[in-house]
Amino acid sequence: MEPTLPTNTPLTTPVPEVDLIVEDQFYDLVLADTRYIIVQFPDGRLHSIMEFCTSIGFNPNQPVLFRDFIGRAISKAFFGDELQLQWFKAGQIRNMDYITFRNVQRTEPLVGTIQVIVVDFLEPVPGQNLKAVWKPVPGITLQSVREL
Repeated sequence: MEPTLPTNTPLTTPVPEVDLIVEDQFYDLVLADTRYIIVQFPDGRLHSIMEFCTSIGFNPNQPVLFRDFIGRAISKAFFGDELQLQWFKAGQIRNMDYITFRNVQRTEPLVGTIQVIVVDFLEPVPGQNLKAVWKPVPGITLQSVREL
């Protein structure tokens, strides 16, 4: 039987290291300008990542616990601070789960298009850091993010 956590128990597992992979054309992007990061997972990927990092698979009855864990890992990878990203929203389209995080350091008013990054985690490999591929999403407005 797969281990589960009581609903009021936080994850105490250390946040894993995430190696970020980006195409050369986006290497010089100023990450501090990023407003939102959207993490997308095909069916089963979130479960395999959580099992890899915590020995506890993803429990759909405790989504906030796992969203927070993924958010802290991505925040640490992009900004060096586990708390710079805050959960904004989550959803599912077909066989993909999407979790959107907001950069809490960006407090100025939103005007026009905003910088949004999409992240795809690769399947975890034992003995290695997690790996995630990212790229900017061009032409995104706040309304577009809200509609995801």
